[in-house]
Amino acid sequence: MRADAFLLVLCVAGGLAGCASPGGAPAGAAAPVGQTAPAGARRVEWGGTIIAVSNQRDSTELEVLAYPLATDGRPDTTAPSSGRFIAVRQGFLEPADYRAGRLVTVSGPVLGVRQGQVGQAQYSFPTMAADSLRSWPVGDIGGSRGVPFGTIGIGVGSGYYGSGGGVGIGFGF
Repeated sequence: MRADAFLLVLCVAGGLAGCASPGGAPAGAAAPVGQTAPAGARRVEWGGTIIAVSNQRDSTELEVLAYPLATDGRPDTTAPSSGRFIAVRQGFLEPADYRAGRLVTVSGPVLGVRQGQVGQAQYSFPTMAADSLRSWPVGDIGGSRGVPFGTIGIGVGSGYYGSGGGVGIGFGF
């Protein structure tokens, strides 16, 4: 009976470990879009879905529909949007690589607020310098998408070595 109790404790401990998830916000996380500090006052990390790309003479501007970031930094598109922002990246970004619908995470200092329009409505766009820009792979279903990061497996084996044999049972988490 002692082996059965040990096996039960091992299974419960492994099951609980499989349910654990990393906590906290990603490094550099900041207040939601729209709750910005004055220009240059702080670095922020925002992410979302690209709505539009505009190449300027010396920079590229991404208009982004913002979503909260998961612990891995990926925008969580299952959550409600927190507004729009404009990320300004020095140099040229290929519009085909940064097309509408692509997920990005951007970090850099707040530049200020720019007035613009969404359709016929006036809109105040928080604007940031995109010092760091991460484009998420299309079809990537990382941590914020509800995919388990662990699995449970059971294996059974037997073998013959020399004059003796053996049977083994293993559990993996």
